Amino acid sequence: MRNKRRNKELRPIRLGAMADRTRHTEPAYFRALLAARLIDPKTPIADAYARWDSLCRDKVFVRMSMELEKSNKVFLPSVTAPFHNGVCVLQAMTGRQIEALKIRLGVQKAA
Repeated sequence: MRNKRRNKELRPIRLGAMADRTRHTEPAYFRALLAARLIDPKTPIADAYARWDSLCRDKVFVRMSMELEKSNKVFLPSVTAPFHNGVCVLQAMTGRQIEALKIRLGVQKAA
């Protein structure tokens, strides 16, 4: 019992479950959209979230996300799969698919 107390005293004090600081100052969806060039680095976070929300409602994006979810051998794919798998789907998209996505989202005009 004494060892446990002594070890507990030596542990760093944590302020909560998510107390560890990360090196990122912006949210993960912001970084994912930035990597796919769907937003500019100067885009406000509120606008980036609106873009992320519209991206997750895109039919092709949802379909690709559900396919990714089914490939994990899940019996019942989650309805929230687009939000969870969004970054993986963006990384799996080809250049043509991202260009088509930009046109559907209204980021880029059709040529």
